Amino acid sequence: MFRSLKTCAVVAVVPASALKLVTSPEQGMSKPGAGMKPKEIEPFKDVHKDGFSQVTCVLDDMLLHGDKHGDNKFAYKLGDVSNVSIIRYTDMVAKLDRKPMTHIVCYDFCRTVPHMSFFGIQNGRDCYCTPYYKQAAGDSSDCDAPCDGDSSTLCGGKAKSSIFAMHWCDDTEEDFKKAKAAAEELGQALVDKAKLMLGVSTEVQAASEEFQAAFGKVGDSVSSKNSQYGKVAAGQMEHGATDASVAGEALLKSPSFSGDLRQAEKDTAKILELTAKGEKEMANLKSMDKFLWLRDGEDDSGKLYYPAMYFVDKEFEKVPQTCDGETSGGMVGNYEECATRCEAMGSLECSAFQYYPADPKGACVFLKTVTGVRYYSGCGKGKKAAFLQDKLHLDPFEYKCVLKFTEFNGLDLTPDKSGKNKMTLKELKKADRCFV
Repeated sequence: MFRSLKTCAVVAVVPASALKLVTSPEQGMSKPGAGMKPKEIEPFKDVHKDGFSQVTCVLDDMLLHGDKHGDNKFAYKLGDVSNVSIIRYTDMVAKLDRKPMTHIVCYDFCRTVPHMSFFGIQNGRDCYCTPYYKQAAGDSSDCDAPCDGDSSTLCGGKAKSSIFAMHWCDDTEEDFKKAKAAAEELGQALVDKAKLMLGVSTEVQAASEEFQAAFGKVGDSVSSKNSQYGKVAAGQMEHGATDASVAGEALLKSPSFSGDLRQAEKDTAKILELTAKGEKEMANLKSMDKFLWLRDGEDDSGKLYYPAMYFVDKEFEKVPQTCDGETSGGMVGNYEECATRCEAMGSLECSAFQYYPADPKGACVFLKTVTGVRYYSGCGKGKKAAFLQDKLHLDPFEYKCVLKFTEFNGLDLTPDKSGKNKMTLKELKKADRCFV
């Protein structure tokens, strides 16, 4: 996990005008002899720093006169000054093991070199570690060379170096534990919500299939269409729940702290990656809340809605009814819950809704407008009346098409064959039977 400079372990920057040793909080003064024995350095073994931040762009005198071992060793001048040397990435890492250069690649190398407080990158690829840096005079160029491994960032220039300070915050374990705790919380939430959504999906799929079969037999194309909408919604919930469950389980199985800081950083990065994916899956699940009633309690909005036939022929206002129109969504819930949601949506989005009872929860389709009504006058007569109660264990009279009273009060919705009254229904069908 890579951090920007914090208040912990602040590293002092060498002024351009002076050559100073740099304070390193875990080592005291930057040690004389730093970088002088490269054969004793084992890179990528021990971690001495856990964060870095970019400091400046300079012509670094350490490259000119502080390289005891590389191409500039004959220009080395720090033996009697500070007795330190830079350490180059290419001198310590075998060619086959080298990675295209980025800020992180250089940092990941230099933080394992003892007594180094800075790292620099020149010419897009040349990485080196240094206990301090000193600006040399005489160059007006910029750090404008793209990094070999990341062209969106800059890694020095032909002469100048991009300089980065490394620091020790000692919070790798804390960061890991915070990421782990957040991951487990999100993972459990995903698993729980996915379980709920999957259960609802199963119920909606089963009910939609039964409704589609029942209404299809009597030619109620509107309810058949609504049943298909329910099946599509059930499929969306099922796929979303399955993906969310997988993401949740992955978060719950994320690794534990190993004690190895390098491994902890890798594990933290992995946990954060899984968390980002989990958050996307949670957002996807929440987008399906529109299909569910998740609010605690309900109000008495149901009394604000009247059967469609109330505005056509009050003799049949209490018989089962289905209606067609421009839909604006649907949800799982009981009648009062559907009425409350419709009321909250506002009249432009919901002026009516079709309610289908089911066990344990019903479902409704919200309508912006109502263009057609079909009413079943035969329910309550003989064997046909018992069909839904016997087969679906539901009362057919609970099937309702209801309109917001304030929107339709005083209107006669009986179809106007002359076409002069644009507010009437376009279609009104009477079925002198129940649903079979």
